[in-house]
Amino acid sequence: MTYNIRLATGDKGLKSWSKRGGHVVKQMKEKGVDVYLLQEPLKHQIDYIQSNLKNFSVVGKPRIDDEYLGTYNAIFFNRNKFKLKEDETFWVSETPLLESKGWDASRVRIITYALLENRVTKDNFYVFNVHLDQQGSESKIKGVELLDEWIKKININNYPVIIGGDFNSKENTEPILWFKDHYRDTKTVSMTSPKGPLGTFNFFNDRTARHKYRIDYIFVNENIKVKSYEVLQNKYGEMYPSDHYPLYVELTIP
Repeated sequence: MTYNIRLATGDKGLKSWSKRGGHVVKQMKEKGVDVYLLQEPLKHQIDYIQSNLKNFSVVGKPRIDDEYLGTYNAIFFNRNKFKLKEDETFWVSETPLLESKGWDASRVRIITYALLENRVTKDNFYVFNVHLDQQGSESKIKGVELLDEWIKKININNYPVIIGGDFNSKENTEPILWFKDHYRDTKTVSMTSPKGPLGTFNFFNDRTARHKYRIDYIFVNENIKVKSYEVLQNKYGEMYPSDHYPLYVELTIP
C-alpha cells in the first residue's frame, strides 16, 4: 500500500491529526498489507502508527533536519515475514547524498528504499518510496531518471523491484510516460480489473468529480505479477482520513 497521509501540522478541526490519526490507521488495516509506503508523516505520526501495527518495523530518514517539518518517506514492513537487508534515503537533486533541493523543485524531496528478504523462501526484493515535487517540472523528470539510475546501480542481482508513492504527476505527463517505458504500471498490468475511483487525490472531501486524476502510483519491474489493483475510498465520519486515497495492490513475487 502506498499512502500519502498528510503531515500533521497547521490543520485544524477534523483535519487535525488528533481527529484523523485513528482513521488513518483504520484505513491502513482495511486490507491485509505486508509493506506500507507512507509519504509525509512526521516522527510522531510514525510513532503513533507503529504503536498500532505491532508486528511492523519502519525505516526512513527525514527529508530535512527539522524537528517540526522533517517529513519522511516511511517504509513499514511486516518483520515476522521479512528481514531488512539494507536501506537508504537519498535526495531528489544533483547531489543525492546530501540534504538538498534539486533543479526547479519548490521543496526538498527524497526517495527511500529498502532491500527485504522473505524469512521463509530467502528471496529478496527492493521497495522504493517516492515523493516528487508538486511544482518543478524539470525536477520531476530528473527525479524519475535519477530513480531509474539508482535502481540500475544497486540492483546488480536483478531482484524484483516495487516502486510506489506520490509522483505529483498526472498520467499523461512526461515523468509518468517516461517511467512507464521502463517499469510496469500495476493498474494496467493487473490480472483483475482495477477497482476504485480514477483519481487518488480527494482534497479531504467529496469533490472527486473535479479531481479524476492519478498522482499516486505503484510500479514494478518484469519479475513481479500483479494480482489486483485498488484505490481505497473508505470514509469515516464526515471526512476522508487524508487528502489522498491509499493505493493497494496484491503482488506475486517469485
